[in-house]
Amino acid sequence: MLLLCREFLFTKLLSISPSAYDKNFLSLLFSFSLRSISAHTAAQIAATKTNEFQFVPDGDTKAAGGGSGAATGSGGAGTALEQNEFGIRLFWKAIQYDAGVPAAIQALALGQLKSALLSLVGQKYRDTYMALCVQNLSDKKSVSPALRVLSFILESFPETTRTSQPFLYFSVAVFLILSCFARLGGFAAIPDPTKPATETPSAHGITRSEVISSLQNRFNLLRLLFQDLATYKKSLPSSSPAAAASTVDTKLDTKSAAPPTPTTPSAAPSPTAGGAAPVSGQAEIDSRLEFLRFVLKNSKLALQKYAPSPPTTPVNDMTD
Repeated sequence: MLLLCREFLFTKLLSISPSAYDKNFLSLLFSFSLRSISAHTAAQIAATKTNEFQFVPDGDTKAAGGGSGAATGSGGAGTALEQNEFGIRLFWKAIQYDAGVPAAIQALALGQLKSALLSLVGQKYRDTYMALCVQNLSDKKSVSPALRVLSFILESFPETTRTSQPFLYFSVAVFLILSCFARLGGFAAIPDPTKPATETPSAHGITRSEVISSLQNRFNLLRLLFQDLATYKKSLPSSSPAAAASTVDTKLDTKSAAPPTPTTPSAAPSPTAGGAAPVSGQAEIDSRLEFLRFVLKNSKLALQKYAPSPPTTPVNDMTD
C-alpha cells in the first residue's frame, strides 16, 4: 500500500515541468527520494530475513522466495520510481542547460543532488551518475555541471586506504555481532537517510586515484575532456576574449607536464550543444580546466606535450 502511494506521488512529481521547479519543490523531492530509498532498502532486508527463516516443505520450490516480490513491494526494476533512482534523477535533469530552469534553481538542484548522492542511502548510485557525467562529456552536453557532479562524487572516495589491520579485525567482529542481532530480529540497521556521510566508506578500500584510473581506462576520460575543450573553443566567436585567453594546447597526451592556466575573464555568452548556458564562456573553459587540475592532482595520470613525428621526405624528391 505504501509503495502504491509512493508511486502515485512520484507520478505527480514527474508530471511537473522542470521550468516550474522552485525551492519548496526541490526540498520536497529531496525528502521524498531519500525516504523512499530507505523504505525500499528496509523492505529488501525484511524480505531477505523472511525468506531465510521460512520453513520449506519437501518438494515445495515456491515457498522460499515466492513472496519476495510481495515483501519488497516492488513492481520490479522497471517501475518509474526505481528507473529514476527514487526521484534523484529529477535533480540531474534540472541541472541540464536545456531544462529551462533558472540559474538559481539549478544551483539549488546541484546542491540537493550532491547531498542525495553522498548520503548514506544514496551512495549506491554514485557509479550510475559517474557514467552519466562521462556520457554528457562525450556528447558535449551540459559539460560544466556534469564535471561538477563528477568532481564531488570523486571527492567522496578517500585519498588513501587508511584501514589498519587491527582496525580491520575489529570492524569484522562488530559486523558479525550486528549481523547476529539482525538475524534474531533484534533490530534492522537502517541508517538515517538524510544523514550525510562524513567520509564515504569505499567498497574494498578503493581510493580516489583508483576510481579516476578506472574512468580513464574505461572511457579515456582525459581524451574526452580535451576533445570537448577543443570543440567548445571553436564554437566561441573568434573575437571573444574567452577564446583568445584560453591558450590550452588541446593536442596533449596523458604522460607528463602540467596544464597551462587561462587568463583574462570574459562575460561573453557560451554556446553549448545542450542549450544556452547560464554562465560566461570563460567560466565554461575554467570549469573544464579546474576539473583537469583536480584529476591530475588526485591521480597518477599526467600530461605530455603532443609532438607529431616529422614528415618523411619522399625518395624521388631527394637530390645528391
